[in-house]
Amino acid sequence: PTPPGAPGDQSFGPLEAGSRALADGTTLRWSLTDPGASPLIKAHPFLIDWLGQPTPATRLADGGCRLESLTVYAPEPALLSWLNAPGLPLRYAYYPKVRLEAIITNDRGCKVILV
Repeated sequence: PTPPGAPGDQSFGPLEAGSRALADGTTLRWSLTDPGASPLIKAHPFLIDWLGQPTPATRLADGGCRLESLTVYAPEPALLSWLNAPGLPLRYAYYPKVRLEAIITNDRGCKVILV
């Protein structure tokens, strides 16, 4: 069987191709999947593969904000821990209902917590 999240894995639903033209004339392409019916996985809105291209975030100007942490709360967080995001300060924790918490800071020392 295909490991969860690996190319060809259908446990998150079928892959759908997407694209859009950029202002410089190039085309950004991706493949994504919607987790759909599984309430535990809905904490991850979707999984996306940029197909070897840089993500759109690499084209953004630095606005001075930094993601300090992203916490996924779920009734069974161990089931999600394999959804690794290299370079992202991501952690999983127990909570009876699924929710996300992001802590964002800026260069002036302000902290915003989004739940």
